Amino acid sequence: MKQNSLQSIVATNLRKWRHTRGLSVNELAKKANIAKGTLSQLERGLANPTLDTLWALSQALGVSFGTLMTPDDPSVGEMFEVDDHFGQTSLLARDHTDFGVVETYRMNLRPRTRREAHAHPPGVFEVVTGIRGDCQVGPLDSLRTIHAGDVLTFFADRPHVYDTGEEGCEIMVVIFYPDFPHGSFKDQQLSWPLAWSTSQRDYLEQVYTGLLPVAMADEVFKANTQSSTHRTFLIETEEKAFYRFAILPIGRPMADMEDVIREYLTHSLGDGGLIVDSDEALKDFEKNHQKPRWAWLYFRDQMWSPEFFNLITDRLLPGGRLIVSTQVLDPFSDLASYQRSYLLYHSMCQLSGWPERVIPKNHDLVKTLQIFQNTLQWESLANDGPQTILDNWLDAKSLMERVVIHGFRVLRHYRVGGIWSSSEWSSGRHIFVFGKQN
Repeated sequence: MKQNSLQSIVATNLRKWRHTRGLSVNELAKKANIAKGTLSQLERGLANPTLDTLWALSQALGVSFGTLMTPDDPSVGEMFEVDDHFGQTSLLARDHTDFGVVETYRMNLRPRTRREAHAHPPGVFEVVTGIRGDCQVGPLDSLRTIHAGDVLTFFADRPHVYDTGEEGCEIMVVIFYPDFPHGSFKDQQLSWPLAWSTSQRDYLEQVYTGLLPVAMADEVFKANTQSSTHRTFLIETEEKAFYRFAILPIGRPMADMEDVIREYLTHSLGDGGLIVDSDEALKDFEKNHQKPRWAWLYFRDQMWSPEFFNLITDRLLPGGRLIVSTQVLDPFSDLASYQRSYLLYHSMCQLSGWPERVIPKNHDLVKTLQIFQNTLQWESLANDGPQTILDNWLDAKSLMERVVIHGFRVLRHYRVGGIWSSSEWSSGRHIFVFGKQN
């Protein structure tokens, strides 16, 4: 066995990494699903490793494929080729970058072969370039046919295949193994497809973040248009080839239905009512000492003091209707939970207005993303939030207290604005129709 042969380098690296991981030969063989005798021969440099065996061992050891083929001494400078029934796979380069480890392979695949590759570690993606012939490449649920000159980028932390036709093919494969940097968001260490799939299955209060190749931005924006519950935001990074992604449990904005619902209600209730939706209209209502009595009254964002509510009650005819358009937050029990609800909804509104494009890395919206996540997880609430609280939000609670005291009950309720939600009582603008109990 030559000292710098592929068998020798693989044998040395297998022993090194098996000992590093604290595994016996039997344990590693079981984990990689290969025969114990095969592993023993490989560690002694007595067998030629196949592509599948090396991939299985690298996965079991938690290292990249190239790690097992690269000598510790960089001065050797020799690249090696694995030849098996699939074809020849040559490691051309293995580099350490700011992103992580990048390995470049040239694969000459035989005709009518199908290599089913297991999932790589989380976040790993591949860039495949066609050199000769045709080949179907990619995850099992989104295979693409690439021809000479075509380039395909896909996340490889899920099962994927290389399937050749009648003539075989030659491709260049660049595999990116990311280091997950500690940024402004907590990394869940999932690729975007896996994180997006998880978010769609389980509506959890969780933010998934990670790195995404620039080439996949259109796929992300397309997915956003198909989800009512989540949205992915892309943020520029110092590394021009990648964006940082953040998947947030934010739905699409609702269509503003306030004017439509108001027109429907006022029309159905008929004449004899008054709409008070401006400062001028409010002053006229308060100063009219003749005290006309109305069949219905419509108010928008009022301050519900006891005196003002007494005036409203006095101005309504028996059996009259009080219609109120106001901002409402998710149920809260104290000032802290009120602040949390306010911050979540306020940041949701800011984020939902951002178009389908990448956020510059120094944009104010990046801070909004951080506020949303901190609030979602109850972190740094006081430091990141506004110092004052909008009175009209909190006053929706006092409205409900007043209607109970004055003997009103809710007859109808409509959520007419906000962010899409499965609950009609989620944060947003609401219209209530109250009737006074006899």
